[in-house]
Amino acid sequence: METTKTIRVFIAAKPGIMRNSLLSYLRAITNLQIVGLADQVDSALQCMREHKPQLVIIDSDLSEDRVIGLVEQINAEPPAPQIIVLVDSLRQREHCLKAGAQHALLKGFLDKQLELAVRFGEKK
Repeated sequence: METTKTIRVFIAAKPGIMRNSLLSYLRAITNLQIVGLADQVDSALQCMREHKPQLVIIDSDLSEDRVIGLVEQINAEPPAPQIIVLVDSLRQREHCLKAGAQHALLKGFLDKQLELAVRFGEKK
């Protein structure tokens, strides 16, 4: 009998429709536990240090420089979690991947991509 491991997830996103939709979607996945939410980089880093999530999802609503900086800071503190960034453009996608995000998903095409990225994180 295979047991499913619970994955601790942290979300960095401004309050609003995107964050609410993301929360609803993730709460429907049984083996995910949302351990924190933040809408500012400083509070996000502090909360992540405290809760040590295995998966971080960042919405690019935060300014691009702040998002890239957050990805780099997360990766600088081992053990680094899997990072998914929800982006608005291909340029943002490229910058986030270059900064160290494992996935950078275009917001207009999230449904299946997000599910696959979360499932990919389970296997790590």
